[in-house]
Amino acid sequence: GNCNGICASNFIIAVIDDFDKGVIWEMGYGFAKGKKIVVYSDVADRGLNIMLECASLGIVNGIAELEAWIIDNVISD
Repeated sequence: GNCNGICASNFIIAVIDDFDKGVIWEMGYGFAKGKKIVVYSDVADRGLNIMLECASLGIVNGIAELEAWIIDNVISD
């Protein structure tokens, strides 16, 4: 299930365009497990509440920003 996938992952890409409750829960679970979390949105200037912001390493808008984040924070580690 999702919990096993999160535990086996190196990082989480949380797509928050519609603020799905399941994605928000997965962010919290991943944070508790010490996973790197990046928040992805196609919505320009999407904001986060303080708890989600603190649980993530940042928010990216669009595929180019996501690719750059993966290169900088995952591949280079």
